[in-house]
Parts: sequence; C-alpha cells; structure tokens
Amino acid sequence: MCDCYNHKCANCDERIPMHIGDFCLERGEIDVYCSRHIPKNFSGSVWKWLYPGDGLPRGFRCGIYIKGIPEDGKSPSIIHPNSAAAEQIK
Repeated sequence: MCDCYNHKCANCDERIPMHIGDFCLERGEIDVYCSRHIPKNFSGSVWKWLYPGDGLPRGFRCGIYIKGIPEDGKSPSIIHPNSAAAEQIK
C-alpha cells in the first residue's frame, strides 16, 4: 500500500499531491516545495507538470527533499508527486 496525500509546501499553504510508496518514510521525513519556494542550489528532486492536473497548471514545479536519507538528498523512485501530469526533471 502507498501513502497518497496532499503535502503542504514547506514555505506556504500550496498543497502538492504526493505518493510515498509502501509507507517507506513518514510524511515528516520529506520537505516539499512549490514552484515559488524551491531553494536555490536545491539538492533534491524537481518535478514539472507537463499539462494541467490535480488543480495545478502546466509548468508547475515542485521540489522534494528527503531529510537525511539518502545523503545526496535525491528522491527514490517510490517517492514522487501523485500525478500523471508530473515528470522528474532533476
């Protein structure tokens, strides 16, 4: 089973649909950022909406950072936006 829910941006009230496969992490173990708040020199994964979906516009981006795991901060494939419209670009 998977944890599918709307995660609040770390810096505002924007909600981003998320998927955590097999409940491998707790929700609090990741930081999620909306397009406006992805930090400069971000070391996590970045996703872009290729077409409108989930109430978000085409071109919307989100950043996902796993706190402490793995060391490079990149997202394992089972942790990603819960959206068919999103594609990983970093």
